[in-house]
Amino acid sequence: DEEIGNAVKNLCSDPFTLNYLQAVALINANKPIFQRAFSGSMLSLALINEEQENMWLAGLGDSTVVISCEDPDGIGYGEGLLTLHSMCTLKKYLSITMMHPLEEKETIMENGQLLGVVPYTRDM
Repeated sequence: DEEIGNAVKNLCSDPFTLNYLQAVALINANKPIFQRAFSGSMLSLALINEEQENMWLAGLGDSTVVISCEDPDGIGYGEGLLTLHSMCTLKKYLSITMMHPLEEKETIMENGQLLGVVPYTRDM
């Protein structure tokens, strides 16, 4: 919501003026604000047309859609229908690495976080 965005803007209206160490210091000093800003935006939906036996899916943010299935022996299992927004997914990894400058290549993911400070890839 707008309140979350304003909280971040109030800390730094122009992040491009910060060098790497200044950005890390700002984030570390205001972790709760940045963690709140980088969480919670997600949506999953399925639109089903039973008459035509069609299903349309969409997932935004850190979400997916899973369908419940049953094998011939009656054992249930779930099958993911959307690609997760994760650095473990080759397409996501390539997308993120191509958006960052070459000098960040070795530090794109540090300690399981984007650039060592952001816990989510935040793809929409």
